[in-house]
Amino acid sequence: MRACARHSRRGFFWADVSLGLAVIAVVAVILVSAVGRQNKAAARLGDARAAARIAEDVLTGLQTGAGAPADAEANVRVVRSPAADVAPGKEWADVTVVYRGRPATLTGLVPAERGAK
Repeated sequence: MRACARHSRRGFFWADVSLGLAVIAVVAVILVSAVGRQNKAAARLGDARAAARIAEDVLTGLQTGAGAPADAEANVRVVRSPAADVAPGKEWADVTVVYRGRPATLTGLVPAERGAK
């Protein structure tokens, strides 16, 4: 009778161990998945911030007359729209930058293009 009771306890022990290992494996898979998603989100946020920084640099370059800096990975588009209610010699400019699929748009006053009224 004692041998049977000892064998039964050993069975419960292995069941507990295997259940504990299964729980640890599930938690590890969830943790790895969460870390991967967090890294992808951080990369997307970094690309969006880089697009905004490039747009700031382009708008600053247009405002100071220094010219727009070039970035091989960025698609930069500047649309000027002269308005009658702004300061003489100034016009509005929309700077749109797409960097690695992340867009950023800034609007600011820049000196009017030469030859434009």
